[in-house]
Amino acid sequence: MNFIWSENYTLDMIRKSTYIFLFNLIISLFLLQSCFDGYEEKEKRKEQARQEQIKKWDKKINELLAPVKNRYNPKPFPSDDFKNKKVFTYNLKNYLIDKKNTPILFKGVLDDITKEEGQYIIHFSSLLSEYDIFDEKSVSFHLTCDYKDIETLIANPPKEVMPDLLKWIDDPDFFVVCQVNEVQKIIYYKMQGHAKEKEDIEGDVRIWIETPYIYRIKGKLLELVKFPQE
Repeated sequence: MNFIWSENYTLDMIRKSTYIFLFNLIISLFLLQSCFDGYEEKEKRKEQARQEQIKKWDKKINELLAPVKNRYNPKPFPSDDFKNKKVFTYNLKNYLIDKKNTPILFKGVLDDITKEEGQYIIHFSSLLSEYDIFDEKSVSFHLTCDYKDIETLIANPPKEVMPDLLKWIDDPDFFVVCQVNEVQKIIYYKMQGHAKEKEDIEGDVRIWIETPYIYRIKGKLLELVKFPQE
């Protein structure tokens, strides 16, 4: 009898342990699924909020630029045609200076204001392609302008900020409308020389010619629109 009771007791304990294990497992799986569903729903709401914010921002920019686009009907710069491509100076010039003299609209970071030979010039930095910000594909605009166009900037210069590649895309200073009349690719010449021997007069001279994706563009300023804050 003792043996039978002991065996039944052991089987009963095994059943109870199994039931408890299965119960805990089901509860754990349920809680895990609930956490996953909650995280997924939370991420979904965050993405919906982000997309909504993008729509509001795009609407704000479109409303801001609507008067300028109606006045000048400008072409956007940089062009999507330059995305992930080797940009030839010939193609860039043909885009910026077409037969209709179409104005250009770009986002620019204000670099400087100068006066040369009685002419005011405002200088901006921009990108050759917004998709290749780490490839040093930059453009500098040098635009003649009237004093009334820059009077406020001269009287109240903007605050100095640390250089940032993303500033050209996320937080430029102005939307700029201009008429381009000259496009020039910047070429760097580097010279290095040393004498092989002390008596060697001619020595060894080497010259490197570099042609990076850096362009100088000249033209006339038509209008400035302050880039809005989010």
